[in-house]
Amino acid sequence: ASTSKKKNLIVIMLRGGMDGLCAVPVIGDKRFEKIRKGILIENPMKLDSDFALHPKLKGFSECWHDNTGAIVHAASIPYTARSHFEGQNLMESGGRVPYQEKTGWLGRGMKLANLKGEGLALSLPMPLLLRGVPKNDNYYPADGRLPRDETLELLKSVYADSSEEELLDMMNFIKKRKNEQMGTGVGYDKRKNKNLAMRAGQLLSNPNGPRVAVFEVNGFDTHAAQGGINGTHTRCLVEMDTIIQNLKISKKTYENSIILTVTEFGRTIKKNG
Repeated sequence: ASTSKKKNLIVIMLRGGMDGLCAVPVIGDKRFEKIRKGILIENPMKLDSDFALHPKLKGFSECWHDNTGAIVHAASIPYTARSHFEGQNLMESGGRVPYQEKTGWLGRGMKLANLKGEGLALSLPMPLLLRGVPKNDNYYPADGRLPRDETLELLKSVYADSSEEELLDMMNFIKKRKNEQMGTGVGYDKRKNKNLAMRAGQLLSNPNGPRVAVFEVNGFDTHAAQGGINGTHTRCLVEMDTIIQNLKISKKTYENSIILTVTEFGRTIKKNG
């Protein structure tokens, strides 16, 4: 935070337990191929003598080959049980016991760096990951319509018993949303992560813009419906990859950012029942 050039951190949370052995499979192991029959990814892109990359991760492949991408395989938090809810809580809170921490590791880090209100979550509600620092923002338009004046007046009356500071904060937040260019004329297609990534890239390139952005990709909890090269799990991976590709459109953002993907836990070699 103290460097003269603005640096950014972008976190993409892969909810549901991304299968690392689908994204980055082992190659040349007959036993692996036998155990994974039915969900084996055919014709992966070779990375080195031991591992390959899912063939649809074209955006990340470019990162790998231009030496801006890295893979941390088979890494985990201490949690070893099988609850997605508990795993995701620890993934975001950074705690050791589920639900013990009420703030997120990223929010606490931002508070320590005195980055108040310099984070943007492309998610609803605000992820636990970003909680813990005042006035962080989140953006996820419902249908492109801006709040009406009657709505603002109603909120004023509902929150009449709040302190003056709380009320002012809330009204400023709504006013900001109303005037925010990002929310003007937003339709369903523009809510998609690929479009939000392009806009986030522009915002992060602004010297006075946010330094932190958080995305969510849901749907990795596939169980027996994981599928192969064109299955549900692959579609989720492609969504993650598209976010990365669209963030790269803003060259200034990409060159000054770390993009981190995290998931609550991985998968065994044996496919799910």
